[in-house]
Amino acid sequence: MLAMTTLDTLAARLHEDDILSGLLPRFTFYVGTQRRGIAWPDPPSAAGAKALAEALNEIRSHTQSLRNGGADRLQPRLINPSPAAKANWEDAYHSFQDRAINAPTPAAGAMLNRIPVHIIKAALMYAMCAGHAAIEVDDLDKAIVLGEYLSATAEVVAGTEGAAGRTVVETTTISKTRRDRIGMST
Repeated sequence: MLAMTTLDTLAARLHEDDILSGLLPRFTFYVGTQRRGIAWPDPPSAAGAKALAEALNEIRSHTQSLRNGGADRLQPRLINPSPAAKANWEDAYHSFQDRAINAPTPAAGAMLNRIPVHIIKAALMYAMCAGHAAIEVDDLDKAIVLGEYLSATAEVVAGTEGAAGRTVVETTTISKTRRDRIGMST
């Protein structure tokens, strides 16, 4: 699922419970650069769509070959990290966990605590795209870079100061308090 919104819209609708309950940490957040709209965009590239379809077909074929190569064709084959990737993951995992433990707010901690899961999922996708039978060091390294970005984004969403000096959660709380005061006075 892919969705887009602005940080202001997210702040207006986000509840700290959405994070602490574990719902939002299951998603990955990407902060884009707002650009001016294109009045008359070019049509989608047929060549690009064909290349994407071919790449997705290659990934499908690769994953099916991995599955069909197992002794029990009904049981999916697990894709494990190579010994080198497993060794590299140990230090990275602890670094991400320390970041979650030392987060400035409980909401930020909840968001950061889920980053290692996102990293492993990304490493698996990188491995499948590369045609690997295991998660290799280069797959993991790319996923760790993504994890660093996701950590920084999670901190903006949930626990560190943004451009206005407030977190998204704090902005939501202030906004709701102001609305409640207005509602109580009428």
